[in-house]
Amino acid sequence: MNPKPELIPVGTPWKISSTSEISVSIYESGNITLHPTVSFIESDDTKITGYSIIEYAIDVVFFDTNWLKISPVNDDHADFYKEYNHDAVAMVGNSSLEALKQYRLKWLESELCPDPKMYNVKGSNWNPSGFLAERGYKHYIVLGRDIYIDIFGNKWEWQNKRRVIYR
Repeated sequence: MNPKPELIPVGTPWKISSTSEISVSIYESGNITLHPTVSFIESDDTKITGYSIIEYAIDVVFFDTNWLKISPVNDDHADFYKEYNHDAVAMVGNSSLEALKQYRLKWLESELCPDPKMYNVKGSNWNPSGFLAERGYKHYIVLGRDIYIDIFGNKWEWQNKRRVIYR
């Protein structure tokens, strides 16, 4: 039996928000842009915790790719996580308040979210064109509230951070 593909969190200062939608733009020129709302953790001396969680809209651009798959997930993402080895992911889930506090302090101190809900999939079985992995392309997954998005790409970046104001 083959080992499960492994989820490796990408290094970002943000986390895909669990309360918002993700929209997708696909360009025939070979770029895919995701438009999620994300959470950043910021120092805040006015709070008893010493931090605030603030939401922003960003764009996550995958360059030189048109390979994309969108799939539904159930409410607690259990079916999704059964498919992957997620030992490298600092999951909090329904953990204790102390575990959540430690997770957020790690995020604040390192400036990298321990589980941004965006992963590189090591040992992926998905290679849509057969030769892309040999050319340096990687399998990425972005986990939203109701869907997850598989993208096969070789380079990505996030940009256009915009504060979300709820009225």
